[in-house]
Amino acid sequence: MPYFEETVESEVEFSNIPLPDEIAEIDAARVWGTTHGPTKETYWQEMESGDYVLFTKDGDVFSVGRVGTTFRSREFGKVVWDNAESELGYTLTEYEDVDFPYTEVLSDLGYSNGSRVQGFMRPAADSQATLRSIYGSIEAAIRSYKDDPMGKKQHTCTDEILTETAPYYWVNQSKNPDELEEGYLQAPRDNLPHYDLQKLEAGDMVFNYSNGEIIGYSEVTSPSYILEEDEAEHRRVDVEVTRFDNPVQFADIFGYLWKEDVRLENYYPVNKAGMNQQYLFNLSKKAGEYILEQAHAEDTNVDRLKTRIELSDATVDLPDGLFFYGGEATRIQQQINAAINAGKHIIFTGPPGTGKTKIAKAVAEQITTHDAVDDYAFTTATSEWSSFDTVGGYVPTRSDQELEFDPRLVLQCFRGDDNKIRNQWLVIDELNRANIDKALGPLFSVLSGDSVELPYERDSRIRLDWVASDTDDIETIATEPDRFPVTPAWRILGTMNTFDKTSLYDLSFAFMRRFSFIHVGVPSLMEDGIVTTDLLDPAAGHNYATVWQRDNPDLQDTIGAWYDELSIIWAIVNEYRSIGPAIILDMLRQLEAFEGGDRSAALTSTVINYIFPQLEGLRQSKQKGLLEDLAEGKPIATENADTKRISLRLDHQYLSQKANDMFDLDLALGSTA
Repeated sequence: MPYFEETVESEVEFSNIPLPDEIAEIDAARVWGTTHGPTKETYWQEMESGDYVLFTKDGDVFSVGRVGTTFRSREFGKVVWDNAESELGYTLTEYEDVDFPYTEVLSDLGYSNGSRVQGFMRPAADSQATLRSIYGSIEAAIRSYKDDPMGKKQHTCTDEILTETAPYYWVNQSKNPDELEEGYLQAPRDNLPHYDLQKLEAGDMVFNYSNGEIIGYSEVTSPSYILEEDEAEHRRVDVEVTRFDNPVQFADIFGYLWKEDVRLENYYPVNKAGMNQQYLFNLSKKAGEYILEQAHAEDTNVDRLKTRIELSDATVDLPDGLFFYGGEATRIQQQINAAINAGKHIIFTGPPGTGKTKIAKAVAEQITTHDAVDDYAFTTATSEWSSFDTVGGYVPTRSDQELEFDPRLVLQCFRGDDNKIRNQWLVIDELNRANIDKALGPLFSVLSGDSVELPYERDSRIRLDWVASDTDDIETIATEPDRFPVTPAWRILGTMNTFDKTSLYDLSFAFMRRFSFIHVGVPSLMEDGIVTTDLLDPAAGHNYATVWQRDNPDLQDTIGAWYDELSIIWAIVNEYRSIGPAIILDMLRQLEAFEGGDRSAALTSTVINYIFPQLEGLRQSKQKGLLEDLAEGKPIATENADTKRISLRLDHQYLSQKANDMFDLDLALGSTA
């Protein structure tokens, strides 16, 4: 064919060629066309972008391409092909050389024997429908001709689907490496459920398993068809294979895939002991998404464990929004950093409202920036805690037919539900509410650097393994889902509200010696019976008031109006039971929000709401003494070193009534001051 080599086998540069509007924005392309004529005009008008064009010679198809853009131009035909009559043009994409006999194509199109291709022609719509019925699509037909030039017999699979479809699939190709190389899945045409390729549709995703690892996934690109070869029939689908940069090891994902809420009841590739060996399997949505997530992860469980063993020198800051008096901030920060870097767990002790919980969470949050720490979990201890809540225990399966082990709070710090190794610090608020020996007893050995086997099992016994840099079997521990690795980089951060010193001794010495106890106290607001307002007076320099005003601008006027009375209340309460500044801040917020009534009603209600709950557990004599002191008031220091007595504006009668209701105290505090 004249000009074929210059305009089809090579691209035409359009820089000096008059172009019609349809291709005016194209710089270069492969182009072909035909002369004008009624039949050719009809064929050309029916051409659409993406249509296949087959070029034939001497009984063979020698090249194939796809239509890009059609255009009409006599000028273009004159310049490019030296023939203005060649005005019906089209660009070509995806052009390639092939070699197969066109007699097979004509036969599949329904043409009679002896038919020939002459010039520019287009098969009729019903002929194209016949071709699609055989191969499923024109694309699949072209692929078949290219792949099987000798004409292996293929036709569309109309077999009944034997098993249910699924969101994802899994194919075992350990014995079929050619399928991966050539881009297809193939199974014998029989009624075994694991050969049910006819249920696959274009776009389905199939994970490729081979010899202990998932090496990639395949996207189905054709409906299933029947291939007759060597007097045997096979079902086949064409696929496009995408290989993972890092194959996913079956050992790393087995634990997750076997979880009850992940696995499927039927046609599933995983069993309790490991892998099923048939060909095609179904996967749940959770399983498929998890495999994709693991494939794109940068490291394996072994890598993750190795990077979570050692915690480099840590330096943390105290959180914003807290004020500490007299250099206490520096001392607390130094103690925290020393404890962490010495390998100790930490318990923050002190009265309620001193910021212990806020400090613990801030420390854990900052530590997560280190590569060795993934995250932290926050929980509040209860008196009902047992090892079931912290370590785990047996729970019924969904079917209630059997029990299975369910890891709980502590074990989840070391291995997630997705079986991924992690180092998640544990923050336990109000730790002394729990019976520590009962709830955390199984951890004592691990906290001392020893491994322990727990009295539970799934596929094997559940173990808490201490893993240091010199541990020999790191790979085994990392890949076995029933082993939970605890490393020197893991920590517990606890808080305890200590109303008196005996609270500490609710903890056993075996537990206490594994922790550093850092006390977060309250300042002294009274000396020789005189109350100082320096910590709450916004005019007294950097103190609680200025920090609160900075973070809560709406409280500025409230602090100025109430700081002296709140200083007295705080000082009196601390004489009987210490409370932290957070409770005073809560009182300020209520005073700001209080509506209705006079100043006395606001302060009295706030004292009852926030101070009375702190009196629970005090002896009645102390409760009575505290309330009588509130009724009497206290002197405060003035700027000129004098003192003045301030009576708190409290409704004494209402205060007495509530004291009687809540604490069974017989008080007569007098009238409102």
